[in-house]
Amino acid sequence: MDFRITYAHLLAGRARVSVLPGEPEGRPVLRFVAEAQSQGFFAWLFRFRVEDRTVATWEPESGCSLAVEKRLAEGRAVREQSITFDRQEGVALVTDPKVKDTRFPVGPCVLDVLSAFFVTRLRGVPEKGELSRLQVVEARRSARRTALHSSANSAPPRASPAQAQEGAPVRQASRAGTVIPADPSPIQEATRA
Repeated sequence: MDFRITYAHLLAGRARVSVLPGEPEGRPVLRFVAEAQSQGFFAWLFRFRVEDRTVATWEPESGCSLAVEKRLAEGRAVREQSITFDRQEGVALVTDPKVKDTRFPVGPCVLDVLSAFFVTRLRGVPEKGELSRLQVVEARRSARRTALHSSANSAPPRASPAQAQEGAPVRQASRAGTVIPADPSPIQEATRA
């Protein structure tokens, strides 16, 4: 999905969110990619360039995040960070030159923020009743240290064997008509009613 970002009806940038298939180590996964770039009048006027790319790897079978990689370039600030989730040990392993600690306890099955958006879309939002809860991990940076914070909520959903089969739709994700396929191909937009 492509987005045009405007401010006062003037182009400020563009963003893209996509879902790509993958099979690292023989496991089918989905890669959620979010990209943002500054463009247009404001980028020129303020000479402030943004070029961000985040890639989250999510495993449908377990419903857990496997990794997230970020390359954020905003003005003069540049940050490259890689987080790998070790489900057996329940830790996140962080590679970031600006982070002193490299190992954080997070639990056996967590979601990064980008994967959490996808899982929320997969589950849908009920009109009535209690909202679903997800265990989401995010990196927060303070002046002195960086830490991974995890919400203490229920584990994310797992895809059933039928849903994991190629071409089988997972479910109708929203009233708007977006179908999230089990086949790890880009999200297909259905016609809106």
